Formats: sequence, structure tokens, C-alpha cells
Amino acid sequence: MTFDEIINTTIEPVVYSIDFPNRMFYVGRTIDIKRRATKHRQEAFSEKHANLALQRCFRKYHNQETWGIIKRFDSAEEAVQFEHSYIEEFWDDPLFLNQKRGDTIDALYNERKHTKRVWYMNPYSGGMWMSNTCSEMRKIIGQKGYGKPVGWTHIAVGHSPSECEADAKKILADDFRKIIKPFEPKKVTLATIKWQAIKKEDARKNRIRKSVVVKELSTGRCWLSRKSDLTSSQRNVFHNGVRPWSEFNVRLYGGDWAEFVPQKEQEFATHNKPRPIRGIHKDGKWDTWESLGSFVRDIFGLTDGKKIHKKRKQTHHNLKMSYRTNGWLLDYI
Repeated sequence: MTFDEIINTTIEPVVYSIDFPNRMFYVGRTIDIKRRATKHRQEAFSEKHANLALQRCFRKYHNQETWGIIKRFDSAEEAVQFEHSYIEEFWDDPLFLNQKRGDTIDALYNERKHTKRVWYMNPYSGGMWMSNTCSEMRKIIGQKGYGKPVGWTHIAVGHSPSECEADAKKILADDFRKIIKPFEPKKVTLATIKWQAIKKEDARKNRIRKSVVVKELSTGRCWLSRKSDLTSSQRNVFHNGVRPWSEFNVRLYGGDWAEFVPQKEQEFATHNKPRPIRGIHKDGKWDTWESLGSFVRDIFGLTDGKKIHKKRKQTHHNLKMSYRTNGWLLDYI
């Protein structure tokens, strides 16, 4: 049988089997095969199954397992005895996935617990009613599983009228305690007052220790502030020191003031400095100049700034390409 077929069988005590493609198999017993089969798969795929080997088989052979009903019974006691003898028969088989030799006591206990009558009671009205099984009331209100229905925290439950009444008294006592708790005066002792005062003072000191002191340089006025409240200029002074243009000085509470950092000397770029140049004419004459501009002014006799700049760019281009311009072989010194 497939999983969809096994969950549609009638609810009765049975001994079932699960066979996997790797020839491993598992034997179990239940009174509700739909609930038990669903629980097997849910626990296996959520990695919460108590039988690790069975869980791995479920995850490896997803939807490939074969379910079967070995035998049906009229009572759970007969199913428990048959399951125990069946497990003993295959216990030494290495392909057998069961990890226990049966749970006779637990099985009978669960059977009696699930089929035992249950009494419900409203603690405030005193009304009591009975249910034949733990699951009957859940099914009536559209819930699954066993036990007290979800959301019925205000309803008392018990397997006998006396248990139900005791649970009702407990619910009433808890509700009464919740009602009067806000109105109960708090007992405050002298030791508690001292401890609260010490705790408050420690919190104040910790707050001050984390604060910073800001000083206005023009007036000398100081005040406490949090680091998060510092302006960008004050934060820059706190991390990098006081610069000549700073308006504030900042320090930690109990720490030293920020040091004065003198202004750095401006460094000019060197790639635009004039470079001396030398050249040899094709007639054999040679000479040196302080810069390429001096060469242009001397050789071409230019005085206009725009013309000098244009001719210098042209000469610089010729110098990069062939080192020759207007009969001169040029090179930077």
C-alpha cells in the first residue's frame, strides 16, 4: 500500500509494516493507523524521529516506501502480544529497523488513556459534561489529536468528576491570584531601598564615565555631553586632535584634553616644475635651456604668451615623438 492508501483504512488495532527499496523494514502497532503513519513521516522529515535509521530511510526513499497491514485485531492487548512475538522473530535480522523489543506496558497505557472517559467542567458556571474519549471533543470543534482542546485554558478537565472539580478549583485560584496581584502592596524593606539607591548611583556614575567634556576655546565654557550628541567638528577634534581652526576641545570624563596638532606645510606638486633641456643643432651647435618655454622664446623669438604656450605644446609633442624639432635634437637633462 502507498501512504495515501494506508491513511484511508479503518481505525482499529493493527500491526503494520513499512518496507523500503533497500529491503529494510519496520514493524509497528497502533490503534489509529492514519495518525501513526502521519506522525512517522512528519517526525522523519523534520529530523525529530526517535529511530534514526528509520528516519534516514524515509528521507532517502521519499514516497517510495510500501505500507502494509500484517494483521487486524479486536483489542489492543492482542495487537501488543502479536507485535512482541513478531519483533522477537526478526530481532536478529540486520535489515530489521526496530530498535526496541516492543512497548507492552506503554502501549496498553496509551490505549487506556486514549479511550478513557473524560469530564469537562466550566469553573464559573459549575456545568460538567462527559466525553467518551480524549479526541471526541477535539473532533466536535474541528481539531485534531488528543487531550484538552487548544484554547480551553479556562475549562477544567479530568478522568473522573473529582479530578475535574480539583482542576476547576485550581483554575479559579489562579484567576483570583491574577486579579488581586496588581492591588497587593509591595513589601519594601530598608535593605531594598539601600540596594536600589546604590544601583541608581552606579548607573549614574557609569553614565558619567561614558560621557565627554566639551570646552569652547573662545570662552572657556565646559559642559558634559554624550558621544552621540557631538557635532562633526567636535567629533573630529576628539579623534584627530585640536587644529588651528578648531573652536572646541573634547576629552573623555576623567581623561586628558585632545592635543594640539599644528598645520601641515603645504607640499606642491613636482610634476609641473620646469625641467632643464639640452639640444644639438644639425650644424653642430649645442646649447642648454632652463625649460622648454625658454627654448621656445630663444629659438623662435616669441613674446606673446598664447603663442609661446601653443608653440611649447607643439615642441613638447615633437620631443616625445622623435626628439627633433626645427633642426634641433633635444633631450631633458
